[in-house]
Order: sequence, then structure tokens, then C-alpha cells
Amino acid sequence: MEAADKQWFETLLTNMGQQIERRFDQIERRFDQIERRFELIDQKFEQIERRFELIDQKFEQIDRRFEQIDRRFEQIDRRFEQIDRKFEQIDRRFEQIDLRFEQVEQRIERVETNLLTEFHKWASPTEARLRTHTAALRALDLEHEALDERVTKLEGR
Repeated sequence: MEAADKQWFETLLTNMGQQIERRFDQIERRFDQIERRFELIDQKFEQIERRFELIDQKFEQIDRRFEQIDRRFEQIDRRFEQIDRKFEQIDRRFEQIDLRFEQVEQRIERVETNLLTEFHKWASPTEARLRTHTAALRALDLEHEALDERVTKLEGR
């Protein structure tokens, strides 16, 4: 299940990254449009200087364009708010994942403790038996050496 969560999370991050890139591309395009509109405004100001009788009309056009720009900035602000909400979701997901990691670490620690306890329970009697067998083998070795010496003495006569 953790691999599935990881895959889901990676897919989510990829999708969000792509969405963010698309949104930044849109913002760049919109800024290019704004720049083009500002160029048009400059052209309009030149026309205004030449034609004083059209000054009022041109200012109205400029005002409308600024309103469009303001609306676009409002759209951009709303998109940034959406991005912020997405990041908040990602942060919450990271918190959930951190909690799961802590739980897994606690479970691993319990398993390690249980394994070490069980190994100690098994090893203590086994070690005692091993010492008993070792002592018995030493005694047999001593007895065997003594018998070898006696046989050697008897054969030497």
C-alpha cells in the first residue's frame, strides 16, 4: 500500500508540476499581451498629441484596457490562490506520510525488540547446553589421553 501511495503522490506532484508550468506559461502569455497593449497605449498617446480633439476618446480606450489588465491580474491572483491551496493539500499529505513513517518506525522497533528477546530466550539455554557439552568433551579428552598413556606404557614393556 505504501508503494501505491508513493506512486499516487508522485503522479500528483507530476500533475501539479505540469499544471503550474501551464499556469506560468499562461501568465507569461498574458504579460506579453499586456506589453503589446502598453505599446498600443504609447501609440495612442502619440495620436493624442497630434489630435487634441480625440483626447477624451483615447483616454476612455486606455481606461478600458487598464480595466482588462486589472481583470487579468485578478484572474492571475485567483490562480495563485488555487496554487496555494494545492500546496496546502500537498503539505497535509506530507504530514500524513510523516505520521505513517513514524508508525512504521515504531512497529519496526517493536519487531526488533521482540526478535532480540526471543533470540535471547533461545540462546541462553543453548549456551548453557553448549558449555555442558564442552565440559563433557574435555573430560573425555582427558580420560582418552590417560588411557593412551597407559597403553603406551604397557606396549613399551
